[in-house]
Amino acid sequence: MAGVISDSGTSNWVAHDIFNTGALNTNTEEHNGQVFPLGNVAYVATNFTTSSTSFVPITGLAIQLPANVAVNLSFECHLIYSQATSLALDTFGISFVLPANAMFTGLMQTAAGSFVGNSANGSFASTPTPIVDGTPLATSGTILNLDIHGFIENPSQATNNVALLVETSTGGGTITIYRDSYCRIF
Repeated sequence: MAGVISDSGTSNWVAHDIFNTGALNTNTEEHNGQVFPLGNVAYVATNFTTSSTSFVPITGLAIQLPANVAVNLSFECHLIYSQATSLALDTFGISFVLPANAMFTGLMQTAAGSFVGNSANGSFASTPTPIVDGTPLATSGTILNLDIHGFIENPSQATNNVALLVETSTGGGTITIYRDSYCRIF
């Protein structure tokens, strides 16, 4: 426990940290045994680059949810990225351990004024789940935007690590996720 957030003599709100594989602003509260993340932000501390043709976690964009506590959480991710090679399909996804239910939406910029979107909902297996994909038409470091939003019904279980993933369809299609791209749970 990091410290008391409010202490009026009748409150049990206590600050906690939620572990993250990257950088994290710790700001959670506990009330009567329930842990609630308030504005927790995981972010990319240095540019992340990959040319993997299978899903890999984006360094810094993973958050470990509280263990053995059933909790429903919203999240949002705002990324800027670039593609070194044109006509390579890029896919962004998420991984976690069997939520009770979840929904995701994604909006991905592929060129100036051009966007693709997708959504998914239901009960997902413990395998990477694609959210949105697109083929950037701009290359050579042109900065593009990506927004992902979602809601996870996390059952009481052992640790559940939620991670944002990326893959490209061409091994030479290097993709870079830029510093300060972030995800926030609330």
